[in-house]
Amino acid sequence: MAGGPALDARQANELLEPLVGEWSMAVVMPGQATPDELLDVGARVRFEWMGSKPFVAQSWTVPIAAAPDGLALMLHGHLH
Repeated sequence: MAGGPALDARQANELLEPLVGEWSMAVVMPGQATPDELLDVGARVRFEWMGSKPFVAQSWTVPIAAAPDGLALMLHGHLH
């Protein structure tokens, strides 16, 4: 399989572990200078283990109508 060496579940979980928690999100649009402090608009992303750790669920909320909330799943596997 193309990409890289296969990871065992323990190695993959160790790579995903630093994501687990809740984080604030901010954005700087292309072409704009990055300010010294980013404005907290209340956007959040949360990563949590699903089941016995084969999956990490990512969910995010953005209190801006043009930016939809969402959900994604991550599964350990190959490094690409």
